[in-house]
Amino acid sequence: MKRILALCLLQQCVTIPVTAQVAGVVVELDNGVVMFGEAYADPYGEGVFAFVGGRLECYGYYDSYSQSRTLTVSFSCNRGVEGLASVVRSRDLQRGSGNIAFSNGWSGTVSFGY
Repeated sequence: MKRILALCLLQQCVTIPVTAQVAGVVVELDNGVVMFGEAYADPYGEGVFAFVGGRLECYGYYDSYSQSRTLTVSFSCNRGVEGLASVVRSRDLQRGSGNIAFSNGWSGTVSFGY
């Protein structure tokens, strides 16, 4: 029997195999707000990037098979907010940091795996 984990945000659930790689995510906005979440990379090529802060819950998908050091993830949030995160990953692809921008004008930095 295969064990799975369910990640539920914004009333949508994604099943994630227990063998998925998990890394913490920190989003620090220029206005001082800090959000926390996780990035999941499953062995089937689908990655999930999710974070929450205050009343905002956001998630996006990325290709977890990608070997590129630059990773761009578009994401959607509740309250009609969308955005784009662009990170440069470490050589082993397990950590990274970069910029994040939201459709409501917010911006800041994002890091994962630290």
